[in-house]
Amino acid sequence: MCEPISTTAAVMIGISAFATMASTGLAAYGQYQSVQAKNKANQYNAALADRAAQQSAIEAQYATERGAIEEKQWRLKVANLKGDQRAAYASSGLVVDDGSPLTVLQDTAGFGELDALAIRQNAALESWKIRNQGANATAQANLYRSSTSSPGLPMAGSLLTGASSLASTLYQSNKAGVWGSSRPSSIPALAV
Repeated sequence: MCEPISTTAAVMIGISAFATMASTGLAAYGQYQSVQAKNKANQYNAALADRAAQQSAIEAQYATERGAIEEKQWRLKVANLKGDQRAAYASSGLVVDDGSPLTVLQDTAGFGELDALAIRQNAALESWKIRNQGANATAQANLYRSSTSSPGLPMAGSLLTGASSLASTLYQSNKAGVWGSSRPSSIPALAV
């Protein structure tokens, strides 16, 4: 028959159990704080990404409008150039609607139109690139928002680990016969 638990052993087991419970509580609280901090960082980063997406939309619109203005300015320059060419040919006594002067005016108009279309296309491409960056920023914001989590699961994990450790300590004490035949009423009998 096992001897009853000594006072020193009971105190040591009590201290061990208290230390296990305290460290478990601290670990659970640490997990809670860690998840909360991560969630706040994710919210902040999502807000930054949302702002970047908004800024991209503004910049894309500006690129489109700037392209339209540049295209219009280019067309005016070409029209002025054609007017200057007509005036120069007419002042030289050439017929502007026939022969080489007509070919030069047509070439000026054709190349001017190609350049105007290139300006429009470049603006559209720039706007598309910026809108694509905005879409990426929106996706990143959504990813940050979906990365937030409840602190309950990590906390529960810490609490379960601590409870398991405490139960193991008590079980090993019981198995070693530390409690003897007179187990304190607060400690349930464990199957061996």
